[in-house]
Amino acid sequence: MGHRVSSPDTRHVRKWLTATVVNREQRKLSRIIDCGRSKFEQRFFVTDFISLHSMLMD
Repeated sequence: MGHRVSSPDTRHVRKWLTATVVNREQRKLSRIIDCGRSKFEQRFFVTDFISLHSMLMD
């Protein structure tokens, strides 16, 4: 068997593998970002509500 690295088949497979890995990592990253954003928004909302409440109660 000849060992041609740059044959169209292996190039296609490598491209597909890279795309798959990149997609998986992007999904993981976006999930982490979403989780962090919701946590941040919840914290911000709570502190905002508390400060608003204390302003109203003054």
